[in-house]
Amino acid sequence: MRIRIGSLEQNMGSIGRYGSGNDNIADKFCAFIMAVTPILQHYKGVVQNAGFTVLLLIIPWITIRFFMRLRAGLVEKKCLRAIVPILLFEIYCAVIHPSGVMRMFYQLFMIWLFICLAGGAVNTRIFFRVSVAVVTVAAVLLVFQYGMHYVLHRTVNLRPFSLLVSETNIWIRHAERGLREGALYRPAAFFLEPSHLFLYAFPLLGVLLLSPGITKWRKKRAVIITAAMVMSTSGMAIVAVVGLWGLYFLFYRNSGEKKAITLSKIFSPKTITIGVLLLMALAVAYFNVPIIQRTINRILASTEGSSAIDGRVRLASHYIANITGKAVWFGQSNVVQELNFNLAGFFATYIKWGICGVILSYWYYLQGIFKLKKAYFWISAIILVISFFTAHTHGTFYMIFYTIFLMNGYYEGAAPNEAVPSRSAS
Repeated sequence: MRIRIGSLEQNMGSIGRYGSGNDNIADKFCAFIMAVTPILQHYKGVVQNAGFTVLLLIIPWITIRFFMRLRAGLVEKKCLRAIVPILLFEIYCAVIHPSGVMRMFYQLFMIWLFICLAGGAVNTRIFFRVSVAVVTVAAVLLVFQYGMHYVLHRTVNLRPFSLLVSETNIWIRHAERGLREGALYRPAAFFLEPSHLFLYAFPLLGVLLLSPGITKWRKKRAVIITAAMVMSTSGMAIVAVVGLWGLYFLFYRNSGEKKAITLSKIFSPKTITIGVLLLMALAVAYFNVPIIQRTINRILASTEGSSAIDGRVRLASHYIANITGKAVWFGQSNVVQELNFNLAGFFATYIKWGICGVILSYWYYLQGIFKLKKAYFWISAIILVISFFTAHTHGTFYMIFYTIFLMNGYYEGAAPNEAVPSRSAS
């Protein structure tokens, strides 16, 4: 077992050091569960949904592991301080619009889970490796779906619609429309839709490309994840891929350490040549490959005359126009259930929890811009940008998913004496 872990460290370099030592079978199972909850949240479960159900299953061991690490002095103060905004946000959500005992239990459960995550109760290295494996499998399945659709003219669905929770009806309808003759075919493997694959994959690509200790293993996985993001036809995924690879080639390619940004570097003959060649290749592909042409058209302007981004935020104006009085500051409790799935994170948070909720939730992500470095800085920046176009940056399960990445970022930047002292030390 130690040989396998050592080999993993050699392949992954410095990625995922928080929670190191949590490597028994229970820890690996918990890391696996945490890596797949963003997918499971959309399926029916014993309690609320499958994602929350499996979290209930693993919380006893995560709690034990947290107290073990606390006693051993392995919990970083920077991580505990970093999680405070989200704890305040969860408390605020629990008390501002009380909606019964079950909702209160849910919020308290999430508060404790976030504390455990900040304490390194989940092995981020195992979590990261499982997440990479999930996207790798998705990439293979996307190739399979494309082959079946365009070569054999058979559409293969890998999402069991009958097991999905009712709130996902809008995505089911979109998937069905996407399969009609003449519509752009947008496979997503076992993800609910292409944008969900993007939300899951972009932190992985960022950490693989922009962390120190670049290895061949990481480069190969980065290429696979890039292929999955592009094949999904998600506009946000394509923009993120161009941006992250651009950062890699400009500043991180040699050692994973960011170099100083200079005009001579940006406008060097080599950089300009690469940029021109890429634009020429994109232009040729646009005019000769129908699926690329339709994907780009979808980003810039849909058939209705509005962009795909506009389609994501248009619904928000209807709700925001009717917000007055105290609801501006504290949100409103009588919000339809599907709002969680239809509106972008910023707008949904503002409508449900008001300006106070927006401040608390964005404080959590915004602090990463000022405190985190390398890949984790860019992940924080991307999350902030896409929060205006997608619902899940402020949703429970992707917030948990991103927290594990960001906590490792805070750990990477922690001083050696930042750990919470153990009892023996005190």
